[in-house]
Amino acid sequence: MAKSPMVPIVFLSRPTSLSDTQERAVLAWSRYLLELGFQLRRLARPQYTDTPWDRLRHLLDEVDGVVTFGCALTPRHHDDGDPRVKADMRTSPWTYIEAAMAIEAAVPVLAVPETGIHDGVFDPAVWSGCLYGVHSNDAPSSSAIPEGWIAAVRRAAATRRVE
Repeated sequence: MAKSPMVPIVFLSRPTSLSDTQERAVLAWSRYLLELGFQLRRLARPQYTDTPWDRLRHLLDEVDGVVTFGCALTPRHHDDGDPRVKADMRTSPWTYIEAAMAIEAAVPVLAVPETGIHDGVFDPAVWSGCLYGVHSNDAPSSSAIPEGWIAAVRRAAATRRVE
């Protein structure tokens, strides 16, 4: 296998259903990541199965970074009739699972929580190592996104092996 610099690939982890305000915020972050020269990947709800672990592991092997959005669940989540959605859930459990799997694989993770979401990977007290964070109410910019995360993603892309 030869080493070849590549376009950084970033996986976006976010709840499926978002309010209009949340959707605009995620879109603004996505646009900024594209401006940085990153390629974005996302799994849509139908791509998840009851046992998505191999699919997620494969996806995380192909990306250079992860951005996980801690968006408060909208009332629609609780009205969908999905028995897995509990009344006390604050954000999608998948955002925590995907971030944890990325951290285990040493993929740089950027946690972007909304105001009020501050547990698990969205707790600023645990933002260290390959877990970085910024609040979603900060407009996406070079001053908002930790330079360490951007540099780690670019390093990972530069060293990714091509088969």
